[in-house]
Amino acid sequence: MNFEKLTHKTQEALADAQSLARCKNHQQIQCEHLFFTMIEQDGGVGKAVISKAGLQLEVVKEKLDKALNAIPRVTGGENQLYFSNHLLAVLDNSVQISEGMKDEFI
Repeated sequence: MNFEKLTHKTQEALADAQSLARCKNHQQIQCEHLFFTMIEQDGGVGKAVISKAGLQLEVVKEKLDKALNAIPRVTGGENQLYFSNHLLAVLDNSVQISEGMKDEFI
């Protein structure tokens, strides 16, 4: 993944997802981390996507929070974070979609 192809907001959301995963003692940064940070982000697209889908933001946040709390925690030693395979696949797919739409950034 070429992080230079990410918009500032996407980079910010990924950094926040990393912080969220670290705060919760998770070993992987998963889609749930990224989605949660995207709907919390000021000026981002997360809230608009939820609204456009006709969903209630608070319900989505509750379900994400429940999913995040179900992820196993890793304690002790050095907690090295890495992207989950599923999140990497989502990011790779977003690159392909953006290229197909002739967009420079994700």
